Amino acid sequence: MFRRILTLLMILLLPVLALAEDTPVYQVSTFSGRLPEALKEPLSSLIPDESRILSGAAIQHNGYATDTPEPSYDTAYSALVLVNTDEGLRLYAAAQPEGLPWEVSDYTRFLRQGKNVSVSVYQPESNRIPVFSVDYAVQGGMMSDLLIFWNNRLWCVWGHIDQVRGMSIMNDHGALTIKGGVGKMDYVSPSAFYLDYMEGISDFPITHEDAAAQEAAVLTDFPIAGSVVYASAANLRQEPTGKSESLGIYAVNTPMIFTGEQQQGSAWPWYQVQIGNTVGWMSSNYVKHYADYGFGPVPLGRTTAACPLYAAADDRQPAMELPAGATFHILTEYKGMYHICIPQGEISWAVDVDGVYGYIPMEGVLTGYSPTALNAQETR
Repeated sequence: MFRRILTLLMILLLPVLALAEDTPVYQVSTFSGRLPEALKEPLSSLIPDESRILSGAAIQHNGYATDTPEPSYDTAYSALVLVNTDEGLRLYAAAQPEGLPWEVSDYTRFLRQGKNVSVSVYQPESNRIPVFSVDYAVQGGMMSDLLIFWNNRLWCVWGHIDQVRGMSIMNDHGALTIKGGVGKMDYVSPSAFYLDYMEGISDFPITHEDAAAQEAAVLTDFPIAGSVVYASAANLRQEPTGKSESLGIYAVNTPMIFTGEQQQGSAWPWYQVQIGNTVGWMSSNYVKHYADYGFGPVPLGRTTAACPLYAAADDRQPAMELPAGATFHILTEYKGMYHICIPQGEISWAVDVDGVYGYIPMEGVLTGYSPTALNAQETR
């Protein structure tokens, strides 16, 4: 827990150096009725009528004092725009790291539909990373959800503030602190509050009872046969012993199916798990019951030319051929091959448990942690 809190504080609260003395690290602005020039082109197809803009906010990230030739997420422009359309309110998010294409997404599913909604920027101190605030006027006061961009994505819910009930919710990668009328209480959430994997901000537990119920659901009946569990950067062994052959060190947050078989080890039980067609044993000390994206996403790969996909690493005949440009998650390296998972739909940072699994040669594969990072390598 201490390491998580320290990491979050380092990311969100550590003062950073500007590239020049007269340039602030972050420049923030709010607007209504008219888009800033930087947003007109990326949002023109989504917002043809600027008079429909209710409010918006933008953050210009002016970077750290680093000397690197690579495209940096630390020099970027990001914004949230609230628009009144014929279909109702829409919340659009846009981001552009320097040297990379714009990414524009519709985040309406995280909007509490209602009247008197606005978007603003909250920045407690000049050198601390600003957060977007989506504010809702309710009877007796305001309610706000605070969101932050990180690595070119609308990344996490930093907090929820309800002035009417005197309640606040702070998120530390799934470790939940709720302050309310009965005091301060801490809980373990079933999943970290990352926006790509939530059904919506409305799923926040807003009472101590809700949070306690979520925690109880996590801590009981785990694991059961057929449930999805997650690796924690650990070896998958052929047999339930640390001396058995490793089938690869699987990336943090790789999803696995628990078969229901377990054996007692010297310190921790061993769980038998299945990843695609690969079955092996992993120490329960390295098996988690929920993905923890605070420790990093599963890396991505993309083929530069057509290549064979094998169902198992030792197969001689491929199950299929992957075309050039196929994008997938890289789960581990084994015998000069990547064990991968190809999602059924669009790629995201969460591995598709029901995707297509297999092994491909490592040669001719671009690797990175986001589609934009892969795109940047292709255009070099």
